[in-house]
Amino acid sequence: PPRSTLSSSSAASDVYKRQTINYKNGFKEGPFEIYFEDGKIKALGNYVKGLEDGNWQEFSNEGNFLYIGNYNQGNLNGRWQTFHLNGRLFSMGNFNEGKKEGLWEYFNEQGELFKIQIFENDVLIKCEGKCPAKEEESD
Repeated sequence: PPRSTLSSSSAASDVYKRQTINYKNGFKEGPFEIYFEDGKIKALGNYVKGLEDGNWQEFSNEGNFLYIGNYNQGNLNGRWQTFHLNGRLFSMGNFNEGKKEGLWEYFNEQGELFKIQIFENDVLIKCEGKCPAKEEESD
């Protein structure tokens, strides 16, 4: 498949040095990579027929994870983790075809659990810890 390595001069060029994107039949296809100006990796992912698919990861300039998760045909799917800038885990939970599902845990910058939420089909069912006021919760 044709491979295109772009060195952009757009507004993003002050942050990113290079992107590697593959195309097949006019759609993004295969591995995707984007780098910071200093050459460190910023994000890794994969496309299938123009849609995000498989494992995706994004990093801070210091090399810490910002998020790790999976896509299925463009939808968030499976285990997702997001991180504070200091590299500690911020949130962890599951998506089912783009919708939050089941247990989600949230941690402060010191790594202490401060909130637990339970979702069914993207609807908040239960929250413990630092939760929104009752009128803000979904029924």
